[in-house]
Amino acid sequence: MFYATPDQKANTNIYARYYSDGVGPNQPSARQVQNSANREQANRNLMGGSVIAAATGSVLVVGAPIGSAIGAMGYSAIGAITGGGMDSAGQYAQSGSVRLGEAAFATATGAISGSVGANVKFFGNLIAGAATNAANTLFNNAYYGENSSLAYASALGSLGAAGGYFVGAGTSLGLSQLLKPYVYDSLNPALPALLQPRVPNPIPGLSGAMSGGIASGTSSFVPGKPAPK
Repeated sequence: MFYATPDQKANTNIYARYYSDGVGPNQPSARQVQNSANREQANRNLMGGSVIAAATGSVLVVGAPIGSAIGAMGYSAIGAITGGGMDSAGQYAQSGSVRLGEAAFATATGAISGSVGANVKFFGNLIAGAATNAANTLFNNAYYGENSSLAYASALGSLGAAGGYFVGAGTSLGLSQLLKPYVYDSLNPALPALLQPRVPNPIPGLSGAMSGGIASGTSSFVPGKPAPK
């Protein structure tokens, strides 16, 4: 008669989870092991992409005073950071690596769309989002030899831009209720407040651009589709 050792009994209990009825080999198949490894790697990639996205947000928060100081150019800087940062985050989440050429191109297009998006309304942002995503996809197709659908990329860019617009608008509106509407360039204590040289407070608008850019950039986490044959 065969008597199982304690170690053999423990192994049997582990493998029994895969075959509760006791039928078949009491060990995970090669496919089950591979699927488990793939899921683990995908989870690590997604976590790494989230870390990059969080770092992008941190850079924007730290750079907010600089963006305020340089005025309109701040929107281009925000667009560049969110464009390159969120594209890198999406790349890592999907593949576990970052292609520097793709990230650099997304930074450039983000700088353009950031300044454009700050000066147009909802539908203008949809068009800018579609054009930016299509341009990035066109670059990837040409430079990396991919065959991704431009139509799908444009639709995804518009969808991301729509979400980013509402997030940004909500952020700007909320901060405009909390902060003073104007700031003073050079305060002269000898003059009444109404006569002081003042400009609109840029913080609500720039903060809206930051939050909207990150929200819009989450579309980078969605895999593209092959172009139809």
